[in-house]
Amino acid sequence: MRPDRIVTAGDVLVFVLLLAATGAGVMMVSRSRPVGEEAVIEVNGVLREKLALSVDRVLRIESPYGFNTVEVSGGRIRVREASCSNKICAAQGWIHRETEEIVCLPNRFNVRVAGRGGEKYDGITR
Repeated sequence: MRPDRIVTAGDVLVFVLLLAATGAGVMMVSRSRPVGEEAVIEVNGVLREKLALSVDRVLRIESPYGFNTVEVSGGRIRVREASCSNKICAAQGWIHRETEEIVCLPNRFNVRVAGRGGEKYDGITR
């Protein structure tokens, strides 16, 4: 081994293995959440709509803060259009798993995916 080398081949191998294990863990956890059955839409913390993800539709939600247009298709939901300036909510794309959420801060709007029972907790430990 040369003393002037800071990173060895073994270091690279350990790094690659840790990276692969982390990626596999993230994939397993993200896929373990069940697919949701409805979307809950709130404006300024007040419930505005509950939409079944099984029915395709487009809905425009207007409020004093602006508007957001949501699209439900194929068991998924997304923000299709928004009146906010940065459009981060529309850029988030489709969501369909329980507890996934899209938030539009300027319009005080959020949409989250919920299950049949609207479970408050995803797990309890003792």
